Amino acid sequence: MDFFVRKTESMLKEYENDPTNELEKNRTYVEEVGKLMGISIPKDIDINVPNVQSNKGSGKKNRIQSEEEIAYKIQTSKQEDA
Repeated sequence: MDFFVRKTESMLKEYENDPTNELEKNRTYVEEVGKLMGISIPKDIDINVPNVQSNKGSGKKNRIQSEEEIAYKIQTSKQEDA
């Protein structure tokens, strides 16, 4: 990523120092980099927000029991059998 940033900055400096290119005063850094790379930034951005989905419970009916709970149930079931 660092290489990309350095390369982009060096390309921008080369572009700015080239006398054949005239920079427009009202353009921003982002617009200049976009022009240098040959891309354009859209004016209107349409983003479809996804429907919120609840994953509470995850379809699992029982929670995972601790070792103490399992041992207690085994102990109480043995006592009931006796």
